[in-house]
This record gives sequence, structure tokens and C-alpha cells, in this order.
Amino acid sequence: MLQQAVARGSIPATWVVADALYGNSPAFRDGVAAVDLCYFTAVSSDTLVWRRHPAVVLPPYRGRGRTPTRLQLKTATHQPYRGDTLPRRLPAAAWMRMTITEGRQGPLIADVAVVRVTEARDGLPGHACGW
Repeated sequence: MLQQAVARGSIPATWVVADALYGNSPAFRDGVAAVDLCYFTAVSSDTLVWRRHPAVVLPPYRGRGRTPTRLQLKTATHQPYRGDTLPRRLPAAAWMRMTITEGRQGPLIADVAVVRVTEARDGLPGHACGW
């Protein structure tokens, strides 16, 4: 539906915002990126990520069986971690205090950090994105 709307020229936007219902769908996020739109979505706290993009390699052929075709992590111990552990991993300098909105009872203030992460898809690095 979004791709058709973009093709018609009826989307005068650069960003798509979605809740976790759509944010948890890699197909949705890939579809938004495919039409050159940026996205800001909620995802589940158990989404696996890497803080730095891990290296991948094609295993060498060992002379028996099929030739390897599936990439694997270059360093097997460099496993992704749950996204909800990311805030504890960030240094204090990564955070900034911002006023989100002015309310009847005063300003709503939050501590915010924006970092680039790489999501894990089937144990391998997927797209890099902000978190």
C-alpha cells in the first residue's frame, strides 16, 4: 500500500512513523526503505542488535560436501545482544536531557541517546539503523 502511494506521488513525506506492530516486521521496514523513505518505529525490547557492525565471512571449502554458500560471523563470540540492554552499555556522555513537550503540570523531560546499531536477522547482521 505504501509503495503504491509513493508511486502515485501522494506521499509528501520523508519519514514514516509506526508502532511496534509494524516496527517488529522486517518486511515492513525493508519495504519503507525500498521506496527511499526513512522510518522511526518502535520494536520489541528483545530485538537483537550489535552496537558495531560485525564482520562476516564465507567459510572456506574443506574439500568434502557442498561448497559453503551461507555467510557466518567472522568471530563466533561476537554475538548480538538484546536491545533493552543497550542503555546500560552507553557512556554518560551519549545522553542528553530534552524537553519533550510542555504540559499542564510542567514540562515533560526525558534523557535521550541516539546511536546507530545493526539489527540481527537470523544470527547475521541486517540493516544498520538508529536506536
